[in-house]
Amino acid sequence: MKKGFFEGWYFKMQKGEHTLAAIPGYHRGPDGQESSFLQLIIDQKSYYFSYPMQQFSFLRNPYEIIVDKCIFTKRSASFFLHEKGLCLKGDIGFGPLTEIAASRFCPDIMGPFSYLPFLQCRHGILSMGHTVTGSVSVNGKAIDFTGGSGYLEMDSGDSFPDAWIWTQCNQFPSGARMMLATATVPLGPLRIQGVIGVVMLGGKEYRLATYNGARLKKSVCEHGVTEIEVANRKYRLRVRLTNYEGQALLAPVNGAMDRPLRESISCDMELALYERDALLLEDQGKNAGFEWQEKPEPEKQPFSKTLFKHRPPQKSENGG
Repeated sequence: MKKGFFEGWYFKMQKGEHTLAAIPGYHRGPDGQESSFLQLIIDQKSYYFSYPMQQFSFLRNPYEIIVDKCIFTKRSASFFLHEKGLCLKGDIGFGPLTEIAASRFCPDIMGPFSYLPFLQCRHGILSMGHTVTGSVSVNGKAIDFTGGSGYLEMDSGDSFPDAWIWTQCNQFPSGARMMLATATVPLGPLRIQGVIGVVMLGGKEYRLATYNGARLKKSVCEHGVTEIEVANRKYRLRVRLTNYEGQALLAPVNGAMDRPLRESISCDMELALYERDALLLEDQGKNAGFEWQEKPEPEKQPFSKTLFKHRPPQKSENGG
């Protein structure tokens, strides 16, 4: 069986109660068949559209992704989409991107692991936050994102991990920006619980990752509330997520886009960051992103307990 491949980008734009997440990309399945795709979450609805590779192009310099008539760059996203159930038009401009610190040891959020050629999945952060301007029309309804915020990341490889949690938020009163992910990562015959996380506040970056000693200390979901804690010797990050239900998306398995997952783009988040025992930041964010996937049990149940110590995320009593 041939090894598959995928590459996808995540463009998130939000203002007030409105959020648009666009995921353009392409993939090659184990049968060698290639196609491109565009996944969208617009407020509380999700969409998946597939296109032949002839309707896809990607340039790294200048950075440009085209899927059908939609164009994505590091400076803008342009939509011209007419598909069953969705008419999406508009242009969104991006302000200066906020990149994370990079060095020879840590060229990106993956740190030294980015040099390993056999990684199942590579994650990259292109912007922790930036301003957005412009508007879109969704089935004739205008949504103005001017004065809002954006986030940009990407993934590539052959498959998403067996189990993972990802969350991101840049709508805090303090101006903080954060991203946190933990996943079961295969490294040859071993499987490790990998962690990558960043909090930006006041021009300073706080990073917690496997390569600087960070470990997953807590991952619990109960009664529609998810709590995650990661820590290394210097910093400890606690996250509490509520009011989520999640929309349906697809993730790659050996390059084939056929694994269902759930992502919410409108969670409430409580965040606390400590330097040893000193509280550095305590804040509450809005419209946080939250994506989760657990490895199915042999009975093909939707979730196992490899990451969550209690039952998986579900709709909370207050409608989240």
